[in-house]
Amino acid sequence: MAQYRNDLKIIDSGQVTTRFEVFMLDDQLTPAGTSVDAFGRIRVSEPHTLFDSTLRYTDDTRNWSISNTANTTVVHSLNTSSVLMTVGTAENDSVIRQTKRYFHYQPGKSLLTLNTGTMQPKANVRQRIGYFDTKNGVYLEHDGEQAYIVKRSNKTSSVVEERIPQSE
Repeated sequence: MAQYRNDLKIIDSGQVTTRFEVFMLDDQLTPAGTSVDAFGRIRVSEPHTLFDSTLRYTDDTRNWSISNTANTTVVHSLNTSSVLMTVGTAENDSVIRQTKRYFHYQPGKSLLTLNTGTMQPKANVRQRIGYFDTKNGVYLEHDGEQAYIVKRSNKTSSVVEERIPQSE
């Protein structure tokens, strides 16, 4: 967009030159937030569901596996359509609920995941929810004291975790 301004006329060597002001609207027109994908491109299509899991009537054991130690409980709650996982107080007690299905990255296509869950912080208990396995992924973590966003990577043949605390 250009705007003519009469006060910007310049007379140079007998010729009248008019200058125009040009306003850059890029900052105002560039979309942000959820309207753009991971590559900064505008989302122009509806999301396509690759995986959906509901626990309305029963625990979905077809899509989810559970591994837990002796001092833990895993119970499906029909009233809340959820799975309640309780961890004991022994040092290595754990409950892991995960799907064995993989959703591979395709170059040039962003991948959107929506996760729902609640974490009730407890001392010495690490809780995680996200898109990850033992080697790679991104997840939200609470260690009983503080919340983190964690990026796990196995690029160098050893697992490296970048943990960013909520305070940052």
